Amino acid sequence: MIRAIIERQVKNKEALPHMLQQLRSSAMQWPGYISGETLMSTSDPGKIITISTWRSLEDWEIWEKSEKRAALYQQIEPLLAGKPVVSTYEILATEATPR
Repeated sequence: MIRAIIERQVKNKEALPHMLQQLRSSAMQWPGYISGETLMSTSDPGKIITISTWRSLEDWEIWEKSEKRAALYQQIEPLLAGKPVVSTYEILATEATPR
């Protein structure tokens, strides 16, 4: 499994979560998508991080280059203060605290 991490600096943080939810809803229907979350920096509310988990790097790359994602990104782009920074990581271990 891999995680795709996208860091965005936003101009309009009120509108972006709705747009990111649309993007995530579409990704959830895509083969290989496992989970995702969106985080807002506590020290810089204009900094938004999206973390998604994918079955494989190939699944992520197909989604990243898809026409569906490109169309949704065109709606998000005007809300950004710059280009997103995208990183991918292979998951080596996952831990959780028992409840």
